[in-house]
Amino acid sequence: MPSSAPGFRQLEMFVYLADVPEEFGPAHLVSRKHTVDLAAVPDRFLRPGLESKSRFHDGSGSPHLYGAEVSAAGPAGTVVAFEVLVPEVPVDGMASGATGL
Repeated sequence: MPSSAPGFRQLEMFVYLADVPEEFGPAHLVSRKHTVDLAAVPDRFLRPGLESKSRFHDGSGSPHLYGAEVSAAGPAGTVVAFEVLVPEVPVDGMASGATGL
């Protein structure tokens, strides 16, 4: 589980062995400055027209996040490094820091 505690932070990376152009659907990342106040659940904000019954998905759309996305498209050899943080708030009665994923 990702944690914001200094001793347990995680760095995740994608290393492209082949070109990953935009038309291949690369990951899109959003800076922490745009997500710091979001709750742990839902953890996915679906684009308009997509539906899900999962409590982890929000189908209402979040255009403010879409406008902040940065594409991770790049040529072979690209390294995309990012940190995944989980808000340390109780979820459904679980201990602080737990996410229920």
